[in-house]
Amino acid sequence: MKNIIISLSALVMLIGCSNSPTLPDAGYTCKTDCKQEWSMAQIWISKHSRTTIETANDTIIQNKLPTFSKNGIIVFTATKLNNNIKLSMTSNNSFTLMGGAYDDAPKAFYHYLKTGEDLYNPSFMYSAVR
Repeated sequence: MKNIIISLSALVMLIGCSNSPTLPDAGYTCKTDCKQEWSMAQIWISKHSRTTIETANDTIIQNKLPTFSKNGIIVFTATKLNNNIKLSMTSNNSFTLMGGAYDDAPKAFYHYLKTGEDLYNPSFMYSAVR
């Protein structure tokens, strides 16, 4: 019984601490001034967000997190610094950021910036890349 309580306590702490895991990556480096890739980044985020774009300027693109509690909404944030674009994600539900959709989104995003081919499909169970 004591082991079960300890295990449940550890699980609650783990879930509470993992609301916004960070995926370390180098981002995407543009060959020139990033104008085309930055425009493509806004298109990709707009297409794959369940909410509208809240911020879009020369350094950040971010979709809106709803004010009401709706589980499973991912907030995509693209940042641009010099010739480097990075994608990060947060959610109001830590389970949304687990598995294929979370792991594959940056790969698909950077692939889209490089080739124009959009492979992201988060409806797949184990992988979000078709």
